[in-house]
Amino acid sequence: MPIVDGEGAARYIKSTNNKNATTPIIAVSAYSGSDMEASNLFAASLAKPLQKADLVAAMRQLGFKTTHAHERGAVQKVVR
Repeated sequence: MPIVDGEGAARYIKSTNNKNATTPIIAVSAYSGSDMEASNLFAASLAKPLQKADLVAAMRQLGFKTTHAHERGAVQKVVR
């Protein structure tokens, strides 16, 4: 992100009083350090290269309900 990094964006979102302030944020980074895991800004953190199965698993752990698309390349429906 050119102006704000992911942590800065998460801090901004969490500091607002809108409906997204409590939305879980999943960090996706090329760095797999423990800094993101220790941060309470992110509900989960995933390392790049990101696998679709890892993202779906993280979303399910956070309480999102996902439906499995049987066609290759089909978009998965996510319900929270």
